[in-house]
Amino acid sequence: MERFRTRKDEIITQITVIVIGIVINVLLSYLVYIYKLPLFLDTLGTTVVALLGGPFVGVVVGMTSNLICLAFNDVAIYFGFLNALTAVFVS
Repeated sequence: MERFRTRKDEIITQITVIVIGIVINVLLSYLVYIYKLPLFLDTLGTTVVALLGGPFVGVVVGMTSNLICLAFNDVAIYFGFLNALTAVFVS
């Protein structure tokens, strides 16, 4: 018997995707910051989540991950807007 997806299942899936996207963004941003790499890998999680969940979920991931990155990178908040635009344009 096939199981129908409920709204609760969809919300749990979205929250899981959001958390995974935030972890990917923060981890890659931290590695780039520590090793002084000339790459912008902190939008990778935003891009994947926006493809999977849509623009709103992507914007949440982008802005939240940049707020968390403020702990080790003082200029991370300025790139939050760019992360949000990336999520909108990718989805």
